Amino acid sequence: MRIIGVLFIAGLLPVQALADDMEATVSPDSKSVAAESSPSAKSPIANHLYATAILPKGLLVPFYALYSENFSDRYLGSGTKEPLLGLKVKDSANIIGAQYGLSKTTTLTFYAPFVTHSEVKINDYDKLRASNEYAAVKAYTSSQLASGFVQAGLCADNSACYSQIANGMTFPVSNAEAGYAAGMPVSSYIGAVSDGYFANNAQKEGTQAMADLKVGVNSQYFQNGALTIKSRSELTLPTGKYEVASNNNPTGAGRYTMDVFGNAEYALHKGAVAVLEHGVSYDLTAAEAEGVKSRHEGLGQRSGLFLLFDPGQFIEPMSFVAFSTSYNVTYLPSQSQKSAAEGALANIPQTSVVYNINKVRFSGVNYGFPLLLDLMKEKPLSGKNVNAIEKNTVVVTSFVPL
Repeated sequence: MRIIGVLFIAGLLPVQALADDMEATVSPDSKSVAAESSPSAKSPIANHLYATAILPKGLLVPFYALYSENFSDRYLGSGTKEPLLGLKVKDSANIIGAQYGLSKTTTLTFYAPFVTHSEVKINDYDKLRASNEYAAVKAYTSSQLASGFVQAGLCADNSACYSQIANGMTFPVSNAEAGYAAGMPVSSYIGAVSDGYFANNAQKEGTQAMADLKVGVNSQYFQNGALTIKSRSELTLPTGKYEVASNNNPTGAGRYTMDVFGNAEYALHKGAVAVLEHGVSYDLTAAEAEGVKSRHEGLGQRSGLFLLFDPGQFIEPMSFVAFSTSYNVTYLPSQSQKSAAEGALANIPQTSVVYNINKVRFSGVNYGFPLLLDLMKEKPLSGKNVNAIEKNTVVVTSFVPL
């Protein structure tokens, strides 16, 4: 069942994408908006754009954040648009980071997350048993048993065995090691084995480890009135925990990855900004554990449209809050998995997910408090070949210098 396990677990838990979430939430005061029609430098909305912030030359802005997210009990099962898997995830982390203005058009960035708790639990077996992932494990178990029954002369071929199992076939003898007794319905045993597989492989609690570090460069190429063109390049360093290829609770992706994003920011008004972003990612190395190498074959892509609103630019008492909404599309190419001993093990198909993120930020910066509070909800709208998590709540508390 090793291949099935790798297929299902790969990409299941989002802890290894922690730094990506941080880019959308934690940020110091950018102090980078120069256009007269853009938000003021200390506006909370400027902090939303920190991922491509350009700081003044020589300015160092460190920050520390407490990150906590609670995932719903729903996942998008492979090939479906309805959340079916019935899993619940909770994560928390401490993050330190910094941005440094290298020149008037270039800023260096650094993020170091440490996962303090990561928990995965099954809380709805009915949803789990209706998923494609569960069906794959059940089919594998059935085929293994049917092959054994054919060899024992209990049925003519696998198809005949499947029919007999569906019609109430029972085990003729007991096997304490395998966990079945004479007279036990084979279908009941298959269900118990499938339940046990997910109970053992899709549940884990208590991971504490460093996540993947990120270092990057933000560059500004053009600014004319309300329009600004920027880019950000990021290198992900595999410092996180990636010990087992089928581990459902990693804190790192186990590979070096390069991401390059281009942004077009347009100030619709001094209190409203639209951002169009497109980026590509590429695995520079393969992740390896237990002799299994895993790597995406080709370029991944992510596009997003962000709308940011700062009511404080219209109503002074509202200067402590800002809002944003975004629609995003993420695409990953097929992922190969190979073993030095066994050769090609699996080829995970191309994946894609469309999702919406709504976020509100509370800022104490304008009032002399070095504190930012982000509340975010991320909701997948559709997916293909992906276990995309619906995030009920993400909370990030950041401490930044004034």
